[in-house]
Amino acid sequence: MGFTNEDDVSVKVSAPEIDRARKLREIAGYDEESDRKYREWARKKLGSPGSEKYQYPLIRGLSVDEHIDYVRQHGTMLDTNTMRKSLLGGIEVKRKKGPVQNLIKVGCTGLGVILMLRYYCLLLEKLGIDYGFLEEEYCCLSIPLYMRLSQGEDRSIVDEASREIQLAHIDEAHARGARSLAYFCQWCTIKNKWLFGDTDVNQLYYLDLLTDPKVWEGRSLRLDQTVGCYVGTTHRCGIYEPTGEVQKQVEWPEYRKLLDRVDGLKTVDIPFTCCQVSLEPIWKFARKNQLRTIVVGCNTCYGNMSRNAPPDLEIKSISQVLLEALNSATTNGTSTDAQ
Repeated sequence: MGFTNEDDVSVKVSAPEIDRARKLREIAGYDEESDRKYREWARKKLGSPGSEKYQYPLIRGLSVDEHIDYVRQHGTMLDTNTMRKSLLGGIEVKRKKGPVQNLIKVGCTGLGVILMLRYYCLLLEKLGIDYGFLEEEYCCLSIPLYMRLSQGEDRSIVDEASREIQLAHIDEAHARGARSLAYFCQWCTIKNKWLFGDTDVNQLYYLDLLTDPKVWEGRSLRLDQTVGCYVGTTHRCGIYEPTGEVQKQVEWPEYRKLLDRVDGLKTVDIPFTCCQVSLEPIWKFARKNQLRTIVVGCNTCYGNMSRNAPPDLEIKSISQVLLEALNSATTNGTSTDAQ
């Protein structure tokens, strides 16, 4: 026995299989009307199966053969944005839909420090800061720019493409009523402060959402610890925008001051030595000062240190320490914040 679907693609299915499928559809709550609506939506969204315009929902625009080749090369059927959404779902943070005051771009580097992102989001939620994630993200093209410049070629083609591609983020911010785009990646921050600094959407580094004193009004923070602070810096900042001025808008000293809000926390500042050049001076300073924890604000520094730290050193982000301090103060009954 067989049946023919609406695209005239004949499919041979046995009677028992049809009955089983119908029962499963009933159990799942399907009915003819909802099924019809789904088919209409799918045709608009994806095209008709078998047609040239058909788009596979995971990696749109690829044929079956291209999907097979893609898996051979990349090991997965998921495109980057699908994988990003899966990771965000896995860290169990709220993904607010619709209007938000602040949109967050995770960025390529952010996916490599997903626990750091989790602590940050949990902190935003505890502080009542309204945020959401971009539905779709587009790379700022910093690495292609770096490669082009290292070969002595003109940067303009990459800068123009970067602005064109990332205008989608500005459009989404407008559509959702967001006043700010906060970047979890310092490279995205520098590039987009330069490209979109003249727009009505504020271009922020992720920690900028925490520097407003009003955020901390009526809140107590307590943590009886001694930590080293290596707040971070903007790696290769001269590459991502040509003036050298935009990097000054990433206010590392202000991010360092966030730790001063924590009662009981003793912070030892670690002299700057780029962690991408060598981590050993940082480890030596920590041992000399008997530090067991290093706190950082740069996600690249956090990732590099976390992956390479000796067993006797713990790496934490500024967001993680602030979250712990808030939770500690609340647990000890010293917080005036009504949660």
